[in-house]
Amino acid sequence: TLSQLQNDSLMASETQPDDFKNWVFVCHSQSDERWKDWLVKHLAVFRTPRPFTGKVTADGPIPRRVAPIISRCDTGDGASPLSEADQQALQESRYLVVICSPASAASPWVDAAVRKFKSFDREHRTLCLIVKGEPYASSRLDPIGEECLARPLKYGVDAGGEITDTPTAPAAADARPGKDGRRNAFLKLTAGMLRIDYGELKQRDHDR
Repeated sequence: TLSQLQNDSLMASETQPDDFKNWVFVCHSQSDERWKDWLVKHLAVFRTPRPFTGKVTADGPIPRRVAPIISRCDTGDGASPLSEADQQALQESRYLVVICSPASAASPWVDAAVRKFKSFDREHRTLCLIVKGEPYASSRLDPIGEECLARPLKYGVDAGGEITDTPTAPAAADARPGKDGRRNAFLKLTAGMLRIDYGELKQRDHDR
């Protein structure tokens, strides 16, 4: 099963907080542009509840806002290499959020972006937003729906960017109907990126 975005599921990075320029890099397929717009819009207007603001985590003090936010996608041609700008932005980002759908699972660019980010030893900084399809469908004898997780999300990646044989359980929020739903999925992602307990953040959001 997919792990939830809880504070204790995110390990301290080997990179110091000051080395990051971006708080999050949103990675998606061109066909999921509307989901990217939705996520970036909500992240841009989100304000961390004051009881959490300033508390010190492995990323330094929790900020009032999640920023800067970088978003990039494939070009839709099926064979888009990562540009030098893409690679630099990934290296300078604390977290990677992958918008997961059958389109992104089949995208060579998304595959390359995830492998590059995880090659920096950032497995526990890689987060998933499931919007369509079914996780692990490709590994089932009788799959229900299309696979939504790119292969490097399901396996470890070494320092050279090669996928290993070690299975991983990506931290995920599920925006599909009947699952977390949009608001709860957004709060799970935000809690993960700020290292805040999801239950506490959800309660604060409910009270507000």
